[in-house]
Amino acid sequence: MTKSQIFFTILFGVLLKTMVSSAFSLPENCRYNITARANMQFGQSYQKETGECWFSISPFDAYQTLSYRSFLVSSSGLLFVFNSYGYGPNSTHTGAREYYFFPRESFTGQVVLNDDMVSVRMNYKLTLQFETKNIYPLNTENIMIRNATSVNAKNAGGMEVLRYNGVYLDTGFTLGKSPSEVKSNKSMFKNQFGQKCMLLNSLIFDYKDEQPYLMHDVILHQVVAKQCPNFRWVD
Repeated sequence: MTKSQIFFTILFGVLLKTMVSSAFSLPENCRYNITARANMQFGQSYQKETGECWFSISPFDAYQTLSYRSFLVSSSGLLFVFNSYGYGPNSTHTGAREYYFFPRESFTGQVVLNDDMVSVRMNYKLTLQFETKNIYPLNTENIMIRNATSVNAKNAGGMEVLRYNGVYLDTGFTLGKSPSEVKSNKSMFKNQFGQKCMLLNSLIFDYKDEQPYLMHDVILHQVVAKQCPNFRWVD
């Protein structure tokens, strides 16, 4: 399986995870589109199986060395970070990290494509922006991000959210698969007050046929309140 195939295999698995939540997009709000801006290839497509709109963001020059970082943004509130570390087995030469941002809202087509920047609205608080030359997500008023210039397996995906003006889930980083696929792994909820709540994946993902499905927001609220009673969840 090629690196592009493994990316879309992981990507499709990630998209399936939110099926237990309500639909996050309608087909008319997510028209198929493939376009280019500078060094960025941008794709938009509706996922009938999950009722979601997803946006793929990847560098044009990735094929030259197979060493690159690309992103998936989903209308389910997901930012998926994929890394390819050149030629080699997928188990050691690919890696992924996942972030979910709350509140999760229905997508109604809020995408802006400019020559130097592409933006996708996640919710009323957050619009993710990506510059089109190096394909870095950008800092904005409500989010602070640290981007690593090098693509290697030792920097935990190379993109870290340092601050968000709300609640978000960080599943951490794993090689060769999506982090949430591992039941025994722990993911961390963080909020705008600096609080953290670390939970086993098995508490917040429902595993069916070995595939993880992120639980509905109402259930997530209940689990976090029970496990971390001092954690403030303010949408």
